[in-house]
Amino acid sequence: MSDDRIESKDFFLGALIGGVIGATAALLLAPKSGKELRGDISQQYSVLKEKQDELQQRLLGKQQEFEQELQETAEEFKTKIKDEAEELINRICEEYENSPFKEVTEAPAPSTSVKPSIEEK
Repeated sequence: MSDDRIESKDFFLGALIGGVIGATAALLLAPKSGKELRGDISQQYSVLKEKQDELQQRLLGKQQEFEQELQETAEEFKTKIKDEAEELINRICEEYENSPFKEVTEAPAPSTSVKPSIEEK
């Protein structure tokens, strides 16, 4: 999942840089006067700024979608783990209730006296 995000980020960054370099090269190599060239550079800057803003908005939207999906998945996982833990506890309690060893574990504690009393002899 993180590899996909890195690849997408690298792709968009490469596309943006490539666009800037291509636009700059096209403007500088075109035979125009200084005033026309400045106008073209200004216009291209505006276009690139709009594209950058659109890309930023799309990436923000994707980030929000990812965060929402992650939150939902975490909640589902938390609920599933809680349900399974409760089910396991219930099964253990049920097994204990049906166990023949239950009586042994619930036997009263022996008396504290270890030596037999005189009357018992």
